[in-house]
Amino acid sequence: MQNDTARRLYREMLRIRLIEEGIADLYPEQQMRCPVHLCIGQEAVCAGVCDALDRDDLVMSTHRAHGHYLAKGGACGR
Repeated sequence: MQNDTARRLYREMLRIRLIEEGIADLYPEQQMRCPVHLCIGQEAVCAGVCDALDRDDLVMSTHRAHGHYLAKGGACGR
């Protein structure tokens, strides 16, 4: 793996982790009205799979989907 690819994937995994940790920190404030299933520890799967996709490719995820959404280019809303 080339250094630029490794750096890009690491940055994406870190971005997903930080956002997920932010969600975990905010969840106890009772503002989120649904169960939250974090993907902490699974960031590499999201980053790696989405890195191999084209911009127009679609991703379907069922459980712990935040990471896939973020890795495909989704924004965090803050």
